[in-house]
Amino acid sequence: MGAIAIFLRRALMFLPFTAALWFANSLPTLTLSQTSRTLLYLAAAFVLPVTMDLIGGVVPNGINAASDIERPLAEYAWAPRLLAAKFVFIQALMLYCVWRRHAVGIDLAVLALLVGLYYGTMGIAVAHELMHRPSRFDRWLGDFLLITVTYPHFSIEHPFGHHINVATPVDPASARLGESLYAFLPRSILGSLRSAWAIEVKRLKARGRGWLSLQNRMLGYLVLVCAYYAGAYLICGAPGMIAVAIQSAVAIFSLETVNYMQHYGLQRKEIAPGRYERPDVMHAWNWETRFSGYYFLNLGRHSEHHRNASRRYDTLRVLDGQPMLPGGLIPMYLTAMIPPLWFRIMNPKVEAIRAGRTLAAPAPGAQTAQDRRRVQVRGLFDRWGGYLIGLLVIAMIYTSGRLGFQGAVLLVLGVAIATVLFRETFVRLPIAAGPLTPSR
Repeated sequence: MGAIAIFLRRALMFLPFTAALWFANSLPTLTLSQTSRTLLYLAAAFVLPVTMDLIGGVVPNGINAASDIERPLAEYAWAPRLLAAKFVFIQALMLYCVWRRHAVGIDLAVLALLVGLYYGTMGIAVAHELMHRPSRFDRWLGDFLLITVTYPHFSIEHPFGHHINVATPVDPASARLGESLYAFLPRSILGSLRSAWAIEVKRLKARGRGWLSLQNRMLGYLVLVCAYYAGAYLICGAPGMIAVAIQSAVAIFSLETVNYMQHYGLQRKEIAPGRYERPDVMHAWNWETRFSGYYFLNLGRHSEHHRNASRRYDTLRVLDGQPMLPGGLIPMYLTAMIPPLWFRIMNPKVEAIRAGRTLAAPAPGAQTAQDRRRVQVRGLFDRWGGYLIGLLVIAMIYTSGRLGFQGAVLLVLGVAIATVLFRETFVRLPIAAGPLTPSR
């Protein structure tokens, strides 16, 4: 029975990755107005991941217990490559819809916006994993994904700039305390471009070459990006170029918003002029939910990623004392777009860290019996959260062909809300008299 359960768990984890491909047959059933359809698509893009996080719960010790010396499971070794192929297919599908004029006007804009959201969160998470791998093929695949969203210099600046200068004033991708998302975006985008150029020129100079060289990756990226836009124009005309530009702008916005969230207000101490302490646990924000861990390749375990950038995503762990965002990726992504709300939530947390106060949960001895019971009940639900996610995705796939896309979305939202209400009601039931059953 244990082997069957392990097989089912490994199979179910892939359903969220492939779900979007199963809904294509239901899209023609949409008969709503353009405004309603746009709102429905946005609900699917934002609400469904939040819903999956709510019902999926938390995996306390990671997607699996693999260590650095263990051979990675096949699905974790190949998942980023398979996902990269899926994103290439989605990009081609977007251009195909434009070429066949299935998407024109507002429909083209909505399609490009959704592809950009998908790329900017999930797609660049895949590229991020690939660019840190030792295989040249994996790094090339990551570069190709970034070329399709007009941001290939990220593969230079991120590992050779951001990882060295993170949480210092030198790093354009580290947001400062009190800096709004909209002030951060131009500083990070332009600063990252300048940083990548400087890194590449320095590399070429060390090899005795000038910037005008065939080995200049920045110039090579420029040629490839222009070729991609030219190909979109030749196949689809101006609408193809517009679609690529819109989805690129949205993807870049999403990527930089995640950058904003992950290091907001955190600082490394300057130990000498221009020299800073090593990056540590307290220099990145993290989040812990099962679905986001699966779907975004453990992107939320950012503290350990900065301590050891070569560690595989499936072996990233929760570190003691790591700063935690109060919500998952999507809720905090939306919160960051409202600066007053973001500042109200995050500034006290940053000040607490700077003052040396911990943000950890109360010690077990300080918890009441009711608190301990709630932890146990939540742990029981969390244990089965992965199966609930898989079953919901199966339900969406099954109903999308019969009830249409909107019916599938509404069904999943209804089931998820009912599940969360049941769990929270059960968690808050008063405990009966007598000893508390220890958790296993």
